[in-house]
Amino acid sequence: MLAASPGVLAEGNSEPSRLEWLLGSRLTGSEVLPKTSARFFWSTDGNRPIAGTTLEPYRTLKRLKASGSRVRVVASSDIADIAVYIERADLHPVTTRAVTIGGSAGIDMPGLHLDAGAPIVVERSGRISSRVAFRDGPISARGHLDSRAIDIDFVKPENKTAPTTLPVHSITRKTALRQRPGGGATIAVLDPKADSHLEIYKIRSAGQQSLVSYTFRYGTAVGWVATNRLGTYQFGFGLRGVGGGGGGSHRLRVAANTVLRSGKRGAVVGLTVKKAWLRRLAIESNWSQVVVPTQFGDLPLWINDERME
Repeated sequence: MLAASPGVLAEGNSEPSRLEWLLGSRLTGSEVLPKTSARFFWSTDGNRPIAGTTLEPYRTLKRLKASGSRVRVVASSDIADIAVYIERADLHPVTTRAVTIGGSAGIDMPGLHLDAGAPIVVERSGRISSRVAFRDGPISARGHLDSRAIDIDFVKPENKTAPTTLPVHSITRKTALRQRPGGGATIAVLDPKADSHLEIYKIRSAGQQSLVSYTFRYGTAVGWVATNRLGTYQFGFGLRGVGGGGGGSHRLRVAANTVLRSGKRGAVVGLTVKKAWLRRLAIESNWSQVVVPTQFGDLPLWINDERME
């Protein structure tokens, strides 16, 4: 039986979407984080990567149940869902649950509090504990994690919002967050060289020291800094957009739930999720090769012309 909204990969739905049914593989409910150098394949044993595939940094993909040395993943966009294979070595090790490095659990306690899915570098692996490094833009840290909290996939946590009732400040120079006022081990280092200033929230003060928090895409860092390191936050931000697919005069309108194949009569690798105009590259018999914008870039895939409108 198909899901009520065929073609859309529904999270938390006990019934498979039409794409899952066509692929004969179910979503695991977890996601993976490919490295920026990752290569993608149409099959488990093919030696030739899909040409022209790139993935934006820090873009996670849904994982499908599959066996073998490669992991099968699905990228979703507003036009189509596409399934490909990726080498395990091309996936970031990530935290599988919420963890704390260099401190105690608790959002207002000193420590680097990481959500599930934070990418890490394992510097030394152990059966019980592993030494890891973490970097996300201006923040970097090193410490130890429970080895059982490290894997290649994770369940995406709920979105969180930064505190809004605390005084907001900024840090404009390289600063270490420490475990206690005026000293203690370094929890993380903030280096705003990539940004003009970093938005910092002050939790409380003790003499000339302040306990502050910095929220980033994978969690929150809390630690002590000298109060004279805190400046006035200048409100304002920049936006970075993502370009769309290329244009072209040879376009055709494709129906929702159109099966996408890696070649003429080839393996099913995707499904459109809505009606869309797609650029056509080639026509052979009753097959058309079209350009499908995806998280992997613009992919040339094949459809049967009977699905055109």
